[in-house]
Amino acid sequence: MGSDKLFLLLRSEGLLIIKKKRYTNTINSKHWQHKYPDLIKGVSVIRPDQIWVADITYVNLEGTFM
Repeated sequence: MGSDKLFLLLRSEGLLIIKKKRYTNTINSKHWQHKYPDLIKGVSVIRPDQIWVADITYVNLEGTFM
């Protein structure tokens, strides 16, 4: 029996454990603060270190994201 058939059998018998997705929404794009335009849209990257970008990291502190 292959894995696909096994999972179909488990699902039909109610024995398949479904993972709960742990998803936290950290984006609020409908805020009053200024939104900066995408400055690298349409730019062709032709050499290393031509464009640098950054990202925001959210940390969960006591149930609140900072």
